[in-house]
Amino acid sequence: MVHIDSRHRAAAIDAEWVPLQNTCVGTFPPLGLTQTRFPPYAASCMDKSRSTTYHCIGRERRIAMDIFDFWHEAAPDAKRHPRDEQVLRRANHHFNLDCLPAPFYGPLRTARVVLLYLSPGFDPSDVEEAKTATGHQRYTEMRTGTQPLPGPTESAAARKWWSSRTKAFGDWAGLRDKVAILNIGAYHSKTFDDAPMLASLPSSRKALDWAQAVLFPEAEAGSRVVICMRAARTWGLDSAARHGRTLLVPKVTIGGHLVKDAGYAEVMAAGREALDTA
Repeated sequence: MVHIDSRHRAAAIDAEWVPLQNTCVGTFPPLGLTQTRFPPYAASCMDKSRSTTYHCIGRERRIAMDIFDFWHEAAPDAKRHPRDEQVLRRANHHFNLDCLPAPFYGPLRTARVVLLYLSPGFDPSDVEEAKTATGHQRYTEMRTGTQPLPGPTESAAARKWWSSRTKAFGDWAGLRDKVAILNIGAYHSKTFDDAPMLASLPSSRKALDWAQAVLFPEAEAGSRVVICMRAARTWGLDSAARHGRTLLVPKVTIGGHLVKDAGYAEVMAAGREALDTA
């Protein structure tokens, strides 16, 4: 075991670090990193200041940030992530920036079932909520990845949307703390017409990087069920396929509903089994 502190910062950044899983290990100095090396160039590393476990996948001289830490950079009342500011200012787009960003919903850190979508939709109540201190607090807490999916008292429109996509798995009240939704795009829009923007937005790249480095390996190993409900190619997945044990790409409608075809039963079985053991 090698302890990496400020005296060894050069060694710490001589790699690309990406999070594997979140574990509570207590409070330590911000630069406290515990690293274990495995040949030839792999390594795992625990950032004790943020209780996050990382994995070294290269030598690009930068430390990759966890998706939750990334969104912690956004102020509670921010309508856009600070790293997205310049891209959104330079390019024409159809995102409604009067809303608060919603990169994910539900307990993404621990959810047994994660649904992959393209971007949050839009309801007029999103704009009204973005004007309130209560809304700022709710979105800030939501972006920690620890909160349940919104119920009718938090957002009636959001609850109606997600419960319509998950009703085959059970009653919405019993799913709130077991299911999470991850979007590629974080910004609300009534219809999604800005696919080319996703490659330019740091927040979208972060969602894809985190999914590929953390979430998908967990699903392939069977520790979570991940179901792609929109934009499989953008997520880097083959359509109508199964990757590993429980990374599933079923046939879906453009609205993000499961199609009851030959693969439907497999998806239902995997999802229900995971939820039953949650």
